[in-house]
Amino acid sequence: MDCLAVKNYVSFEWKYLLETSVYPREHELLKDLRAITATHHRYFLATEPDAGQVLAMLLEIIIAIDPDQSAYEKGLPIIRKSRVAHKINFINSMAHPVLDQLLQNPDEENSFNFAYVDADKVNYVKYHEKLLKLVKPGGLIVYDNTLWMGSVVMAEEEIKSEEIRGQVWMNAIIYELKPQFQHLELQGQSQDEVDLQGLGADQVVMDHVLEVG
Repeated sequence: MDCLAVKNYVSFEWKYLLETSVYPREHELLKDLRAITATHHRYFLATEPDAGQVLAMLLEIIIAIDPDQSAYEKGLPIIRKSRVAHKINFINSMAHPVLDQLLQNPDEENSFNFAYVDADKVNYVKYHEKLLKLVKPGGLIVYDNTLWMGSVVMAEEEIKSEEIRGQVWMNAIIYELKPQFQHLELQGQSQDEVDLQGLGADQVVMDHVLEVG
């Protein structure tokens, strides 16, 4: 079974879906990229191929923010081979300074169609506050690991991790806005929060994307 760079706690059902629906549709270059990712020491943090295929249907141009440039450089040969390097603006930085810089430019306000956040969980709430100003009405904001395999429902006295506590705060904020938010299961074992905000059929393809990782 081809499960490179896929978390080892996957269910039987998810493995079945990968083999029958995901891998057969995966481009050869993406398979190469997944194989390269599997050699990285933090390969287990990679977005799974099924989630990647969902996101690929939506995105055209990406601004990617990540303090770990080595992860980007691992995949760069594949990106160049696929001739999409011109569509990716990689910024080697922590996310907050870049978001603050974007917010200083009035033209960037409400200019993004989509934001994907897979970063330090403690700061999810701060990212959320800034992204609400950057993403336009009708856009999507996707947060990875919001339920974190159920750890967010632990009793307060049982929570030892600040990252889990950050996710609990994030969920509390999201559920205050429940009519605007729904869960979308992009991965076999976790659910991501998606800000729908009235997404229209004419907004399916995202041409201005912000990735915070």
